[in-house]
Amino acid sequence: MTRKGTTRPGRGDRKGRSAAHRSLARLFLFCEGATEESYFDDMKEFFRVHNLKVCPGDIGKEPSQIYAAAVNRLKAIRNDTEGRRYTSEDAVACVFDRDEHAKFQDVVNQGLRDGIRCFWSTPCFEFWILLHSDRPLMRSMTSHEAEREVEKRLGVSKPYLNLYGRISAQQDAALRHAENVRSSHSQDAGCAGESETTIRRIAAIQEWNPYTSIDCLVRDVQARQ
Repeated sequence: MTRKGTTRPGRGDRKGRSAAHRSLARLFLFCEGATEESYFDDMKEFFRVHNLKVCPGDIGKEPSQIYAAAVNRLKAIRNDTEGRRYTSEDAVACVFDRDEHAKFQDVVNQGLRDGIRCFWSTPCFEFWILLHSDRPLMRSMTSHEAEREVEKRLGVSKPYLNLYGRISAQQDAALRHAENVRSSHSQDAGCAGESETTIRRIAAIQEWNPYTSIDCLVRDVQARQ
């Protein structure tokens, strides 16, 4: 049931979805913080996406720590030949902030090699939240500035209770805003039209501010309805 006062954004026509989208394969999602974990837990409930598994977030704050937990789960999936707790189609993903984390790009590159998708926001997850406003701030900013702008423009502040339900009506706009931001950066870097994998290997991507790829993950979750 849709929560009172909210609508389900971007549901689309289920009949046209591919067999892959209708698959029961699970996505195990490892998040850096409580905000991200709560957001995707709420989204899972909102869309009744039973094959999204948001894993406990008490695994550290560094992307390398988040990634290590994801690797362990991926190993369990690949080694589970008799237990049948997993399937070969189950996938693993990470969500973290750019912030000032060292070796950030190393983690992203390792994910490309291992088959673990990494989603992040620069400077932080608050930028993705900010994209739900009518005219989001699109200039370079710090994490503190992003948090302040979210409170100013959307009227929400940490711990962002019921965050997904409060901003879901603006989700389609946020998806468009995120694509526009990435497109602008790609054009400036001379890599417009390149594949996601190629763009993620560009060292300069870690300095793109503001930036987010959370919209790609949101679309993935929606497709699992």
